[in-house]
Amino acid sequence: LFLGDLSVHCTERDIRKLFRPFGTIEAIRIKRGSNAKTNLSYGFIKFSNRQSAELAMEQVNGLMFLGRCIRAAPATSKKETAQIHVSFISKQVDQLISEATIRSLFSNYGEVLDVALKKSQFDK
Repeated sequence: LFLGDLSVHCTERDIRKLFRPFGTIEAIRIKRGSNAKTNLSYGFIKFSNRQSAELAMEQVNGLMFLGRCIRAAPATSKKETAQIHVSFISKQVDQLISEATIRSLFSNYGEVLDVALKKSQFDK
């Protein structure tokens, strides 16, 4: 299940305590910021069976929990992609930018699927 609108003070232990009555919990993950401490107010819980997850979702969705009205919904697995267009204007573009440079720079943010370096008639 996807869990949204969690309190920033919510911990995995809090989630386990709330959801334990609905069935066997396999995993709990609260998403955190890059410093690994900041709770991003959403997370996921995995039950051992669908019936437990459905019951938990019905009973907990909209419940006031640690000062916030929690949202519980089926988790979806979406692979998000984004296209980014970057322009460089320089007569020295060949010396400044390469496919490897672009891949290295943007790989910090996810998988780089394609890099196309195009030159205009002025890049001579």
